[in-house]
Amino acid sequence: MKLTKILGFTALAVLAFGQARAQVEVTSGELRLGHERFLDDVVVNGDEEVLSRTSLEGALEIGIGYSGLGAQFDLGLDRAGLLDDTGVNATVHGLYSLPDGVTLGVFAGHDGFGSLDSTHYGIEGAFDTGLISGEGYLMGLADDVSGSAFGIQGGYRVLPSLQVGARLDRANLDDGADASRFGLTADYDVTESFSIGAELGVADGDLPGIGSADEGYIGVQATVGFGDKGGSSFDRRGLLDILPGF
Repeated sequence: MKLTKILGFTALAVLAFGQARAQVEVTSGELRLGHERFLDDVVVNGDEEVLSRTSLEGALEIGIGYSGLGAQFDLGLDRAGLLDDTGVNATVHGLYSLPDGVTLGVFAGHDGFGSLDSTHYGIEGAFDTGLISGEGYLMGLADDVSGSAFGIQGGYRVLPSLQVGARLDRANLDDGADASRFGLTADYDVTESFSIGAELGVADGDLPGIGSADEGYIGVQATVGFGDKGGSSFDRRGLLDILPGF
């Protein structure tokens, strides 16, 4: 119900404002398929288990006339290797595009995984000069998992079709639990609309209902983009995005 209210109220507000000001149209989006896993198995109840996460994510962005205002709608499905369950992530972003490739935004959304529910909200910003790109956010967490989180990532295009970079995410939760990840990233443009990426890093966390881990991880992702930007303005948000595997 909380997720339905967030999505419904935000969509109605964007559409109503757009009809009052200008025409609303789909401008860009992307579809992503990825898999992440910890490099070493963990021992659970005497057995070695793999902490992994397979994700199918989609993002759709709309523009409101020529005002620079818009919205981005994200939906993701996560399949956990250890817990053998599927989680859902949904987020709505309100965004404002400035000159020179700068975008500012606010967001609200919900993560649901089994009996665990987490609502997230916050502010964000991104820029892309063509050679250098970056993105950052500040996020609050509520419901079953409450606290705060932040993240920053950036990339440098070393070749016309190759970008390398890094990301850092950190969540501090009210009950003393926490989660963090630091990774080095690389993305290769196979075509104008299709790219593949890889990430290698270290993650640690201790979350209620999920468990704890402190290991290196690896991830791969394939992305298909379309529209004016060939993708979305902002990356996925939420607690599940900070966890490479569970």
